[in-house]
Amino acid sequence: ERTPPDKRLRDAFVKLMAASIQIRGVYYNQPGLDAAVAAAVDRLHNDLVNTARGVDHELVRLNDSPESLRAACAQ
Repeated sequence: ERTPPDKRLRDAFVKLMAASIQIRGVYYNQPGLDAAVAAAVDRLHNDLVNTARGVDHELVRLNDSPESLRAACAQ
């Protein structure tokens, strides 16, 4: 019998992935486009590409070791 996935770890992983690959904004109206451009510029200018904000109150890079990723997501 398989062990079910750890719900907290799964939820943290999904949150981390969403925070690292999505930026706030839309393409369908000017205010949303302005927000998307500002978020993209912020990530590029501050070397935050492939990072997630708000995970355990620190930046976690996606290429960190699985152990550090697990520790950051577990809380």
